[in-house]
Amino acid sequence: MRITIELPDDVHLLLKDIAASRDESMGRTITAILRAVRDGDVVPGRRIERDQRTGRLVAVGGPQRSMEEVRQLAYDE
Repeated sequence: MRITIELPDDVHLLLKDIAASRDESMGRTITAILRAVRDGDVVPGRRIERDQRTGRLVAVGGPQRSMEEVRQLAYDE
């Protein structure tokens, strides 16, 4: 279904950046985000921010992991 929505400039820019980083359309990105929220796949406290040094989008927050946990996750794959 095609619809027209009005987004604030900052939200439009964020959506455009996220879609580009995922190599998908903005429509697919909106769909994926809404489905994640609906299905409870969103981590409380996590947010997307732009790294001041690189300009890239990064996920900030969420559960903290120790270096040992990171090593185990890396070697489990």
